[in-house]
Amino acid sequence: MDKKVHSTAEILANLKLAGGRVQSLESIKNVMLNIVEQSDSKDALQAICAAGRKLCKARYVFVQVLDRSGKYLRIGSQVGLTEKEANLRLEVSKEGITGRCIRERATQNVLDVSTDKDFIRCLPGVRSALAIPLFSHNKLIGAFNLESTKAA
Repeated sequence: MDKKVHSTAEILANLKLAGGRVQSLESIKNVMLNIVEQSDSKDALQAICAAGRKLCKARYVFVQVLDRSGKYLRIGSQVGLTEKEANLRLEVSKEGITGRCIRERATQNVLDVSTDKDFIRCLPGVRSALAIPLFSHNKLIGAFNLESTKAA
């Protein structure tokens, strides 16, 4: 089944967020699945990161991409990170909420990171986190992350 490829404007229009809270995790996941298939995906991902930060009032919004070995995630598009933070590398097999998202191939919506055993404090002030796995042609390629300094 062919997936419809959306323009960046259509993707942003379909991103359903209200009052700083995700209205539908499934709608965001579907939006992200469409992004990775289009030719202007880097620009679209950067626009989605900026929109996610503004609409969700998230402090940090970024896309992490698996390296060729599939063992590590590196940050691609991002908003809110310092240069040092943007160069962090995550070992998928044992680290973090995003690592769990990749290992389980499932969205992780953590309302209070202080109660999550996998949370790693890499970014200052984070209180809630959302990690959504990204696939391209049924292959896991990374994760979309929103991290907020406010409890969800």
